[in-house]
Amino acid sequence: MEFDAQDRMIITGRARLRTSLTAPEINNAFKLRTKFGTREDGRMIRLDEPELALVVECPRVIERK
Repeated sequence: MEFDAQDRMIITGRARLRTSLTAPEINNAFKLRTKFGTREDGRMIRLDEPELALVVECPRVIERK
């Protein structure tokens, strides 16, 4: 987790997805940039204006060639 110059929080993570139990897993990296927002006099905190970016990674075998 980090913050940019506009005081937005940037969360970096990795997701492992599978379409069914027998399908192979797909690994994707992502970055989520957002601000915090509140409602009901600060009792509820939510992510405000989220922006999601998927990070495309090249397999290491292709990267080395």
